[in-house]
Amino acid sequence: MHPSVASSFARFSIGFEGKFAWPYLDIEGFVTVGIGCLIDPIELALPLQWVLGNGSFASREEVVSQWRDLKAQVRLAKIGAKYAEPVTTIRLTEASIDALLSRRLLANEAIFEQQFLAWDLFPADAQTAIHSMGWAMGPGFTKEYPRFTRACNAQDWITAQAECTISGEATNAGLARRNEANRLCLANAQTVKDDINHAGHGRGTHALSIDRLYWPARAGRDTDPHELSPERAK
Repeated sequence: MHPSVASSFARFSIGFEGKFAWPYLDIEGFVTVGIGCLIDPIELALPLQWVLGNGSFASREEVVSQWRDLKAQVRLAKIGAKYAEPVTTIRLTEASIDALLSRRLLANEAIFEQQFLAWDLFPADAQTAIHSMGWAMGPGFTKEYPRFTRACNAQDWITAQAECTISGEATNAGLARRNEANRLCLANAQTVKDDINHAGHGRGTHALSIDRLYWPARAGRDTDPHELSPERAK
């Protein structure tokens, strides 16, 4: 994964998932925490370092009890994460939230490297869009998106853009925004590819780079070469 993707993915995802120290139910009723990280089934929650209001670490029994209490309150799946806050007292620290996101991102990438044959050569915007789809649907989503997967492996980002829509956006504003961002990322990936190809055919030197993330801007020859560098994306 390009460093610009790793350093920007939390910022990318917060706009669709929010960032919550307490566990909550996502729209499907799965227990979730941090920046859209599933901790369902409960085995995913137990290894995390949960703390209580007094700063002490929560016991395994406390985590199990509160997780189950939250899971049982199915109404919370439809009204938003903030309404789950008073249901529990277990919390993750900022450092724990960031570490959890990083671990999940790397775990997902290990799967993507098997599914996308030239993963390391994909533009940063394309990697971000794929990670975004995996974040919303799980890293095995490619089985349900064969045309998208084939297009990515052909680095045909125009077709990938047409095949990337995650269903359900009519009732989920965050998902609608995610789909829009994914389409922009894949359009940027095509622009980067075209720019590099033009340079290879002697039609000027390319200004765009596969390792730079151009989201949320549109990639183009007039893109500021310092815009959204890995250092500024943090």
